[in-house]
Order: sequence, then structure tokens, then C-alpha cells
Amino acid sequence: MNYQEQLYMLEHQADLLPDGDAKTALLEQAIQLADRHNELIDSFELREKLISAALGAGDPRRMLVAFSWCLNQVDKHPDTFEADRMLWQYKWVVGHIDTFPQISRAQIDAMMDDLKSRYEAQGLSLRPYYRQLHAHAMFAGEQERADVFYRQWLSAAVDDFCDCIACERAHQVEYLVWLGEDDKALALAEPILNGQLACSTVPHNTLHDLLDALIRLGRIDEAEELHKRGYPKIENELSFVHGFGNHIRYLTLTDPDRALALFHKHLRQAQKTTDQRNQFRFYLSGWFLFERLRRSGHEHEELQWLSAKTRELADAFDQRNGNTHHAALIEKTLARL
Repeated sequence: MNYQEQLYMLEHQADLLPDGDAKTALLEQAIQLADRHNELIDSFELREKLISAALGAGDPRRMLVAFSWCLNQVDKHPDTFEADRMLWQYKWVVGHIDTFPQISRAQIDAMMDDLKSRYEAQGLSLRPYYRQLHAHAMFAGEQERADVFYRQWLSAAVDDFCDCIACERAHQVEYLVWLGEDDKALALAEPILNGQLACSTVPHNTLHDLLDALIRLGRIDEAEELHKRGYPKIENELSFVHGFGNHIRYLTLTDPDRALALFHKHLRQAQKTTDQRNQFRFYLSGWFLFERLRRSGHEHEELQWLSAKTRELADAFDQRNGNTHHAALIEKTLARL
């Protein structure tokens, strides 16, 4: 079997698989084959596929490695690759770069500056740049900075490199829930909830983002409706570990037995993901669940290691960000019991 036949077989098999370990393993075999034969175009295009597959598999670490290689090739071979070739994927990467607490704020800032300069060089809107700065500030618990970048994001021009309308609306809803402006969040989410706005990840994210808002408003029946509608959409998606956490937290307050079943069903995914931000969210929801069970007289061995792992991640993020946001989030979450 010659090179082209081997490559076609591996790539074709990968294309038939859903995002996950098997698909990324086949793509990495194909990449190794192309690299050995010094086939630059094949190596590049396969890594582009790996970036998308790794994102869908909840593995931003693998995505970042593949992306960095591709971006380097764009710079090394300007006659082969157009300068804007990786700018769409760049949004995905900077959207996940802060999920690694070992990556410093200085490194994150440097990558954001690089994205900005590349967008400016191509005459593109900085709307995605401000959107990601807003998300970084929100996750770090920096509300003033998040609000500044939120306004800059929404006031920037729209072009073909911006997120779709559905994704942008979903991000706005998430922010309003984070702020505790629950009525505003639900009003803004209406076009998503009624199906007017949709894409590959919408309404998936919005359905679980709104669970906290509805619980706080005491609208339990509506929350249950969104849970039953939203969970099946993400049940088999490896990148929705944070969504599983939101559903578990909701069920902890309404039906702990169902929450327990959901926790055990998705625990392995949470342990495997390289997205430590989503891992923190899942573990905190698990801690919330097992603390409620403990208080009702049901001790579980998971409580000790969950609390330890959650605090370990919180400490790492807070040390990187220079504040105590994640530690406070733990206390705020447990206080809901």
C-alpha cells in the first residue's frame, strides 16, 4: 500500500467517526504518516481536521498543539498558505487558552495581542477579539473589565469572521445569568428558546445556562422543562462537561437521585477532559451534590476527593488570575444549600 492509499484509508476512517479518542487517534496516525513523507499540505490539512475534532472531543490541549503548528506554517510559508487561513480557528483557541491555569496571564495577553494584530492586518473586525477578552474577564471574576469588553464587543462591526447571531446571543444570555440579571437573560433568550436562533451549539448551551436563573426565580416547572429538553441534546457530546455540571446542580436541588445518576454517568468524561475550566465546574457541581446528600444523612466517599480536587483547581486559577474568585464561587455555590 503506497502513501496515498494509506493516507486515504486513515483519513476516510476518521471522517466516518464522531469526535472522540478513536477519531483523534486516526488523525494523528495520518499526520505522522504525512510528516514522515514531508507532505506539507497534507500535514497542514490533517491538523486542521484535528483542531476541529479535538475541540468537539473536549480536548483543547490537543487543539492548541495542532493549531500552533499550523499557525507557524502560515508564517513560514506565506506563498503556500494565505495569511487569514487560521484566523477562524484562532477564535476557538483563544476561547480555551485560559482553561489551562499553568498558562500565565502574560502568555494569554500575548496570544490575544497576536490575534488582534493579525485581524487588523487583514482588515477584519475586532469583534471576536473583544468577545474573547470579555469571556476571559468573566471567567476570572473581573466584572468591571468584563463589562467594558462586553460593550466594546457589541459595538464593534460585524463581518464574516464573527460568530453567528445565535452564538453571540447565547453568549449574551450566559453573561446576564452570570450577573444574576435573570429576567433580562430569559427575555434575551426568547428567540433561542422558540427556535428562531439556532446553530450547532445553540440552544444546547442556553438550555443549561438558564437553569440557575429559573431556579433563582422559583420557576421550577420551567427549569424542569429546559432540563428535559436540553440534556438529550448534549448527552453524547464530549465537549459539554460544563453543561453536565449545570444539569447536575439543578437536579441536586430538585431530584438528588437523578443528579447522582447523571454524575456517575459523566464522571469519566470530566476526569479525561483537558479543559480544566469545565472540569472545575463539573467537580464543583459534584461537590454540591454530595454535600447535600451528606446533610441529608447519606455519606459518600466521593465528597472528600471532589472537594480536594475542586479546591486544587480553584487555587490554581486564582493564583494565575491574582484574585480569589474561584474560592468565593465555591462558597457561594455551597451556600445555596
